[in-house]
Amino acid sequence: MTTRLRLGLVGCGDFGQSLGKYILEVADIVALCDIASNRMEVEWLDRAANHYQQSLQIDPENVTAHYGLTQVFARLDRSTQAEKHRQLHEKYRRDDNAHDLALASARRSDSAANHASEAVVIYELQRRGAYGLPVDR
Repeated sequence: MTTRLRLGLVGCGDFGQSLGKYILEVADIVALCDIASNRMEVEWLDRAANHYQQSLQIDPENVTAHYGLTQVFARLDRSTQAEKHRQLHEKYRRDDNAHDLALASARRSDSAANHASEAVVIYELQRRGAYGLPVDR
């Protein structure tokens, strides 16, 4: 509480003292709420880390779990563990450039597969040679 506020409350007599106590109690409540909130966040992050680590026991190369642990450990100020999982995430994550090159090459080599892999596919059902239709149509 500031000195000016204290002096003002002293001039108000009993009301000032009561108000001053109330302000201190509100400040204490706010501080306790902050502490509780921080504890809940730490508890929640610890539980999240445990779930990610259970996932890594099943699949040690799980990219999502390594990324999640990087974020969790960074929030918990565990920089060495965060860095370890950041490196593992980088090691196991998909190489987007290689993936895109392989996909483009596969699409070029097979026009039917390229057509089938489009976002919206429209098949011509009455095409020549379609099952059940005469070939000479």
